[in-house]
Amino acid sequence: MGKVSSLDAYLETRKKTKPFGEHARLVRNNRVLTQRVVGEQVGVDRSTVSRWESGNLQIHPEDAIKIAAALNKPEMLNAYCENCPVAKALAELPKPAA
Repeated sequence: MGKVSSLDAYLETRKKTKPFGEHARLVRNNRVLTQRVVGEQVGVDRSTVSRWESGNLQIHPEDAIKIAAALNKPEMLNAYCENCPVAKALAELPKPAA
C-alpha cells in the first residue's frame, strides 16, 4: 500500500510542477552538457534522453534519480516526488568540488 501512496503523491505533485524532462533539459543546457553525455552517465542512449526531455517517454523514478545525480542537482527530485526520501538523502550528500 505504501508504494501506491507514493505513486499517488508523485502524480499529484507532477500536476503542479514543470515536467521533470523539461526541467532536466533546462538544467542540462545550463550546464552545457549534451544528451549523449547525460545518457552515458545515466546508462541510456542519447535518444532516450531526448524522448524524456520532450515528454515522449515517461521517466521512471529510478531514472529520475540517475538524471538528477548526473546533473548534480538532487533538488530536482523535490519537484518530481514531494517528500521523496531519495531526494532528501541526495541533498544531504556533500557537493563535489568544482
